Amino acid sequence: MATTSNKSSDGNRLEKVTVIGSGNWGSAIAMIAAINAEANPKQFEPTITMWVKEEDFKGHPLTEVINEKHENPRYLPGINLGQNVHAEPDLEKAITDATAFVIVLPHQFVENVMKQMAGKIRPDARAVTLIKGIHFQDNQIFPFASVIQKELNIPCSALCGANIANEVAAGSFSESTLGIPASGKERADSYAKLLERPEVRLWKTLFETPKFRIRVVEDVEGVCLCGALKNVVALAAGFIDGLEWGDNAKSAIMRIGLMEIHDFGREFFPSTKSATFLQESCGVADIMTSCMGGRNRKVAMEMVKSAKGSISLLRLG
Repeated sequence: MATTSNKSSDGNRLEKVTVIGSGNWGSAIAMIAAINAEANPKQFEPTITMWVKEEDFKGHPLTEVINEKHENPRYLPGINLGQNVHAEPDLEKAITDATAFVIVLPHQFVENVMKQMAGKIRPDARAVTLIKGIHFQDNQIFPFASVIQKELNIPCSALCGANIANEVAAGSFSESTLGIPASGKERADSYAKLLERPEVRLWKTLFETPKFRIRVVEDVEGVCLCGALKNVVALAAGFIDGLEWGDNAKSAIMRIGLMEIHDFGREFFPSTKSATFLQESCGVADIMTSCMGGRNRKVAMEMVKSAKGSISLLRLG
């Protein structure tokens, strides 16, 4: 496709960022990206485009409300997203000339949306996934970074951690893990060299703030797996809370679950690194947060207490 490119005053290409997804976490990360885009005018275009699947909000299109109020009242009420976040309901318009895609969709929609984007984006674009899930196809498991990379034919990193969206949007301190693709056959031999990678200079600059700290690992698959599999452990923690088995039992489940995730990753995705699971926010910290306050834990707990199925509870919110 033909491409155009805005440049900074020193002649460098400016990154044009599009967030694909506008839910709770998508809106929160768009807000952070908007702050950092304005703070780095030599690297980013100031406007962050956020693709919104149009829906009605109190008789008005949601995109219209977001652009007028600078807030997503449906999924992140009470949080100012910034005047430089622009909600766009037309997917093709949203992706035109974008160089940096932040993919934060419900997992069931990823493949269809990626197919709509394929062939319509810049060949030099890059992506990062914030999706906490994994894709099953033909009895095989694929991290969503792999699905995105295959469908769009661009490199895809991953961001995941102990990140409850409302807390991040409110400015509470948290940290996250950025997994970037390996460069060639060898991994970086120091953290300082890792920070020099182009993907790190892009995504770390776009996301990191004094209260949202980013650590980097050269392990996209490990970061993706942590974000998906911790939900299984969170369900077990919720069942324990519902049964009132106590903190000792829940701590045991958290420890066992962490090791099961680690062993699963190392067995079926040999390129993953043990430290990703055992030392990073996407691994051990996200399990802690999910088992203490995550939605999956709450649903599992209510399933036990109310004797209702998960679908009924989810419909009740």
